[in-house]
Amino acid sequence: MPDTPDRETTPRSFESALAEFEALVEKMERGELSLEDSVSAYERGVVLHRYCERALSTAERKIRILTEGAGDGGQEEALQLFRPEAGDTSTSGEGEPAASAPGEADT
Repeated sequence: MPDTPDRETTPRSFESALAEFEALVEKMERGELSLEDSVSAYERGVVLHRYCERALSTAERKIRILTEGAGDGGQEEALQLFRPEAGDTSTSGEGEPAASAPGEADT
């Protein structure tokens, strides 16, 4: 499928993943793709969907830590869990979730 990126390519950001996902859905809904291209688009869509779910989950956890920990001084320590240098394997160096392989369990 020439105009769809390789399904192994990690999105640059949540916004780019969402835009790509929406474009794939639109093409599939309009019936613009062959069966083979539709299957490839679906596979890519699964990768993008999981990436977006992880990004939203990570953002939600950070917000929860900041809101629930307001005033106790433990926010910075709790947020260390989200920094790659602290051993968090669910994010890339840019603070965005790393894409997992299809079938990988979300935690």
